[in-house]
Amino acid sequence: MKFNLRTVGIILGGLVGILVLAVVLFIAFFPKQQAAREAERRIEAATHRQLTLGNDISVSFFPALGFSVNDISLSNREFFDSTTTFIKAKKLTFAVALLPLLQGQIRVQQLIFEGAELNLRAKTNGVSNWTFPTEENSNQQNTIEDLSLNDVRLVDGAVSFDGGDGKPPMQRSDVDAGVTLQSLDQPAQLTASLTYLRQRVSIEVTLGKPRA
Repeated sequence: MKFNLRTVGIILGGLVGILVLAVVLFIAFFPKQQAAREAERRIEAATHRQLTLGNDISVSFFPALGFSVNDISLSNREFFDSTTTFIKAKKLTFAVALLPLLQGQIRVQQLIFEGAELNLRAKTNGVSNWTFPTEENSNQQNTIEDLSLNDVRLVDGAVSFDGGDGKPPMQRSDVDAGVTLQSLDQPAQLTASLTYLRQRVSIEVTLGKPRA
């Protein structure tokens, strides 16, 4: 059977039409709320903290296939000020591998925090609020080992640090940062840029042993 260019064009046009229809149906009928709440539950189980997601949830295709949601926050660790969140953001775009999620594993492909406020707190005895449960320090079934972060970014964020020594917190604004963490036993890459003393400063860090 011979195909001319017109026949090929008709076939390609039909395939494109089917693809467009599939995208429209995906947006219209995909259970966004259920998937987002399941991700919320799983992340809470892994971090042992309360994760709050806004109700304005939409499917996103760029920069990754996933969801975007407004007004998110992750609570502080116990023994720290409960009125202050560990992190909150005006908008979060996230992509989670769905099949592993159904199997009880969290594989976060991408997290982008826009307009985020990250509050780092530490006590004089060495306890910090950026410490999360691991197999070594928790008897819980779900720990941070179940969480893989391929691409996490802060866009136009603010970071504050309080060392618990009574001194005013160190604060930095206009922070853009990214981290890649496959697991606590593999090197993690951190890049950041921020404004310090009216100058833009760039930072690149490799953590050889994130678990330590």
